[in-house]
Amino acid sequence: MFLRFSTLASSNGFRKLSDLTGIIFQRNAQKELKSQAIKQVLAKELYSVQNSHSVTLADCTLGPDQSQGSITSRGQILKWDLQFKSVDAQLAPFEAVPKLLHRPPFSKNHCLTWKQDLMARGTISTHEETFEISEAVAAIGQWNGKRHLQSWISGRCSSFVNEQGEELPFLFEGLTARSRLFGGIPGPKFSTFYFFYRGKNYSFNQTWDSLRSKSKSDLETWNFRVDHGNLSFRGKTSSKTKDYAGLVLEDTDGSLIYCASSALSDIEIHIYRNGKLESALYGKGTAQIESASRELNPYVSHLS
Repeated sequence: MFLRFSTLASSNGFRKLSDLTGIIFQRNAQKELKSQAIKQVLAKELYSVQNSHSVTLADCTLGPDQSQGSITSRGQILKWDLQFKSVDAQLAPFEAVPKLLHRPPFSKNHCLTWKQDLMARGTISTHEETFEISEAVAAIGQWNGKRHLQSWISGRCSSFVNEQGEELPFLFEGLTARSRLFGGIPGPKFSTFYFFYRGKNYSFNQTWDSLRSKSKSDLETWNFRVDHGNLSFRGKTSSKTKDYAGLVLEDTDGSLIYCASSALSDIEIHIYRNGKLESALYGKGTAQIESASRELNPYVSHLS
């Protein structure tokens, strides 16, 4: 499940609102993906920050220890009651936007995953069925800025196996994006990545890292490579267009952003040391991918 608590204030000050968005992804017995997205728009005054990491929106809450609430829209309902437990304090927070882009003339974006190591348990319910959740991996992050990024593809995965099918402790998070300059002009492309590998955190989020990392993507495929000394992380994610759930976001200047999200994408990462393959890691249907553009993709069904 994907949850988003959002608040928006237009640049002219006239439009202020909050919204709740939830998406459930599941595969049926025939391995076909079914997604259900639901969004509820609320008054901005119903949004409040209890402390630096806990948010309340209407009767819904999201914090480091728990999240509960419900979303109702167009005859659909999504309810959840989840408890979180931190399981690996070694995992470091990750700020995906280089510090240089936090200042003018850029749009001062922050994309921070501040809780990487959560296990969730509890219940998730729709109008059709109830799911019991036990030891599901989870993470909490926060994106903010004067404007949204111009476009982006982001991904995260913490469930990997090796070629023998054995589970291994490894975490990937990445972002390739363009910021926005004053006047809505697209800024330069940057790519940042985080890996937790063999008990160490590797964060590639400095300006120099973001410019030298290699990244190429379309809606269905994302190829990336980042090097660190004698180590080289080379990865690929794969998604099918029909498996995406689409959302429409509004920017502070009134322009629209078309997001396509999938929580059951495939990922493979190969790690080289001194030019020789050291590890090959695979996530079959365990990666979360979000692709966002200012152009509408007619092949993705979007919930506005």
